[in-house]
Amino acid sequence: MIGLALAGLLAALWVHRQAALPAPEALLAACLLALILGLLLRLRAPARVWPLARFLLWVGAGAAMALWASGSAALHLAEVGKIPGHGAVPAEVELRVVGLATRLDPPGWRFEAEIVSVRAASALAAAAEHAQALAQASAPEGRVWAVVPGHLPEPLAGQTVRGLGQIRAIHGLRNAVGFDFETWAFEKGLIARVSFKAVHVQEPAGGLGLRERIDRARSAARRTMSAALEGQPHRGVMLGLTLGDQAAISAEDWALFSATGISHLVSISGSHITVFAWLAQTAIALLWGMAARLGSPWALWLPTPVVSAVVGCSAAWAYALFAGFGLPAQRTAAMVMAVSLAGALGWRSNAWGGLAAAALSMLLVQPSAVLSPGFWLSFVAVALLFGRATEGEGGTGRAGSRAGWLRASVDAQATVTLGLAAWTIVFFSQVSLVGPAVNALAIPAVGLLITPLALLGMAMLMLVGWADPLVWVHAAWDWVHAGVAWAGNLSWAQAIVVLPSPWMSVPALVGPMIALHRRLPRWRHLGWIALLPMFLLPLLPSFLPPLLPSLSPGPSSPLARPAWGEFHVDVWDVGQGSALAVLTQGHQLLVDVGPASSGRSVAEQVIVPALRQRGVGRLDGLLLSHGDEDHVGGLGVVLKHLQPTWRLGNLRPNHPEAQAMERCRAGQGWIWDGVRFEILGPAEDAAPRAWGTNADSCSLRVTSQAGHSFWTLGDMPSLVEWDLIHRLAIQPAAGTQAILMAVHHGSKSSNSEALLRAIRPSVWVSQSAHQGRFRHPDPGVVGRAAASGAQVLRTDLLGGLVLAVGGRGVQWMETFTDARRFWHRPRSAPYTAPHDDTIPSSAENHRSPMPDLVWLPHPAGGLSGRPTP
Repeated sequence: MIGLALAGLLAALWVHRQAALPAPEALLAACLLALILGLLLRLRAPARVWPLARFLLWVGAGAAMALWASGSAALHLAEVGKIPGHGAVPAEVELRVVGLATRLDPPGWRFEAEIVSVRAASALAAAAEHAQALAQASAPEGRVWAVVPGHLPEPLAGQTVRGLGQIRAIHGLRNAVGFDFETWAFEKGLIARVSFKAVHVQEPAGGLGLRERIDRARSAARRTMSAALEGQPHRGVMLGLTLGDQAAISAEDWALFSATGISHLVSISGSHITVFAWLAQTAIALLWGMAARLGSPWALWLPTPVVSAVVGCSAAWAYALFAGFGLPAQRTAAMVMAVSLAGALGWRSNAWGGLAAAALSMLLVQPSAVLSPGFWLSFVAVALLFGRATEGEGGTGRAGSRAGWLRASVDAQATVTLGLAAWTIVFFSQVSLVGPAVNALAIPAVGLLITPLALLGMAMLMLVGWADPLVWVHAAWDWVHAGVAWAGNLSWAQAIVVLPSPWMSVPALVGPMIALHRRLPRWRHLGWIALLPMFLLPLLPSFLPPLLPSLSPGPSSPLARPAWGEFHVDVWDVGQGSALAVLTQGHQLLVDVGPASSGRSVAEQVIVPALRQRGVGRLDGLLLSHGDEDHVGGLGVVLKHLQPTWRLGNLRPNHPEAQAMERCRAGQGWIWDGVRFEILGPAEDAAPRAWGTNADSCSLRVTSQAGHSFWTLGDMPSLVEWDLIHRLAIQPAAGTQAILMAVHHGSKSSNSEALLRAIRPSVWVSQSAHQGRFRHPDPGVVGRAAASGAQVLRTDLLGGLVLAVGGRGVQWMETFTDARRFWHRPRSAPYTAPHDDTIPSSAENHRSPMPDLVWLPHPAGGLSGRPTP
């Protein structure tokens, strides 16, 4: 069973690492060939070749799993393909609500739903063709992500929602690292997004099923608990602990829990279901033993281990159902059942087989589970604990006393912490240094005290209306949260580790598992050596480049640091907004911080992970072009996680960080590693204009030692472009190349022909949203830039980019190429769909001093007055 599970895991992982689905004919042929050869060898060959036969059978099973995974993915993609890739298609849509709805800000309800029917909206002739295609007999089937207005009551599981909806294909940001919405949607089985302006809601005619009744009970419990905890700061955590409603937990709390390594404790997870099942087993064992002493025939006839196992499994599955029955809950319930039954039936040696069977069953239900970090972390954690508890020196003999129980608990915590450290780095590029100490205190407090009491408080609130116990549990969590916050705010709370290459990752993932397994011989401790490449080799190129040239990233790698006098520009896909980083040999400048949308900023999803992959833990400088929210929405996240040494920019006076920001004016400049940075505008003597607006955009030119340049001018309008051109008398040197960021994301109110003639860019880069509501970049502007001789690069089509400016000129590469998978839909130029409105983000009001800036003379004299266009 273990071999079959490993073969299935590797096969499913291989399928989901492909840019295109493998041919089913080849997989079927490989499966049949391997199985037939394996069976023939097993039946007819001598025993000495049976290991080969077993290996062939595993290969055949892996090919079968690959065929199953690719077939499931093909069915999903067939439904996704029925959704037009461009624009929002109006249609009469009928959906059935699934699970809990989430409250949005600005007001709205978001929920998962199953498609019941799609009918053409014939009154809207502009979209009649797409709507009619959706309404054909092959109308899409599957789940969607739906949004309804906030003035409506909460949509409840089982209800039917019908109305005129806008159907959109699922598109997300495309960068080498960071949150990938398309991958998340594929893993959850979502095929489209649907938004309504008005809907008609009705109850199902055939009554509610078991799952729908459970979800209704969860929704009622959430409303009652929210009312009882109104105004309490950690209401979201209480909802997460009892109902698994992770959306109720604030982004600030999630950041704190991630920094301290206790994210698994603050919503219904594997540990909670396991503890709940253990408590149920312990309670029934005590009661069953008491009944046996009283002479109950049932207690004498049925052994206590069997009864405890059945009750524990039932409790685990019941809790998983009440937690929403998501894949993590299913995994844990299946593992609890496998381990409990193995122990009850005396199959201690087959506990590994039970774990393998649970993993294999999860893959059969949902092959895309291999895309979830939680899938790997949960199964690896259980495997680590099995490896420590399979020999007498760590078994039940020593754990009978209190000291033995304490040693066993410490050993289990240390095993999981050390064994999962490399996995955490691979998935999240960070590891919590305070996590072991915080978990040692938080796991018993949350798992054995707060969570059971929170469940009891919820039950008392729902049954008899007594809210005080839940409020008391909230007060107890306040104490735990205070200690966690103190640890999370330590400067060394977490370490940022550069995401390693695969050849570093695989040994680092497997090595600690071997070292911690007690049944292996003493040489198992050599497994710790596998961690050294992950932690040491990323540092070696910085001080030993001549000794290990093959270990350093090549010049074409997006992770390679530029040479002296050269620089790289990372231009990310941030949707409708602006954010890029200029990196020299030893310094890094972040220009703008992107938008904030639906409560989460692009800085959190993209910028911070991308810079951490670069090995950047702290910024040397931060430049904000102006105060529009699509440029400064992620400021709070950047200040907290990247802590720039100095800040320069033009914000509106009412912005919380305006007083801590040095004003940006023409003439400022500095030199880093032979690269020249010049602030070109706004001019000191320019006509009065509102601070922080497009006309007040801070413009930057970066010039390499060889004279090649990079220009980013913010959102300045054409009139200010004329002022810049005449004031600087721009004359590019012969033999040099220039990169120009599209002004105002490619808006037709900017990017004048005069600017293109003056700078003569060899590369013109547009940073805008795919299918954005502002329709940037303007087709006329794109044509104008191409006609000027520039190579046009668009993040809305290509995703994130790395521009390398060196002695030989300008080079560029797409960073998303290696991360592209078969579920990522191709992008093309036409678009009409609206984009989500941005939401201002809060930022800390902290003033930091500017460095000693070198005031550089302008490269040319020229006019300083405003020209007449």
